[in-house]
Amino acid sequence: MLTAEAKEMVRRLAEETYQRTDDPYTTRPWWRVERSFTAEEWEFLSALVEEGYFICVPLSSGFRMGMDLYSHPPNTGVHKPERVITIEPAHLDGVFPERLNSEQCWALFSPFTHSDNNKRLLKHHGVDPPREQSHCEY
Repeated sequence: MLTAEAKEMVRRLAEETYQRTDDPYTTRPWWRVERSFTAEEWEFLSALVEEGYFICVPLSSGFRMGMDLYSHPPNTGVHKPERVITIEPAHLDGVFPERLNSEQCWALFSPFTHSDNNKRLLKHHGVDPPREQSHCEY
């Protein structure tokens, strides 16, 4: 179980790095990366993911792969997993010396999103299994 301190850190990162913006051309809001993670922030998040604290759902972001992290619900079947933070490739511009290309994003995120344990969790919560690489990059 995540500590209160870790939950707060993830909540703060989600709030500081991903902002809702009104689209001037439509009536729908959209989200954009406000700032990149620091190397320490990425290490913190990726360690939590590796330790199994989140359910990882792949997403496509500008022809590159990213992922949404969902919390484990307190009562499976009663509560659905809730999205905690979205991680797009642009979040990592401050972590890596160069912008990640689609192959590098796949290599970075797919071990989390396509692991056997994550696939099991997705199935358990009624979420579609992760798709192949080409689907994550459209």
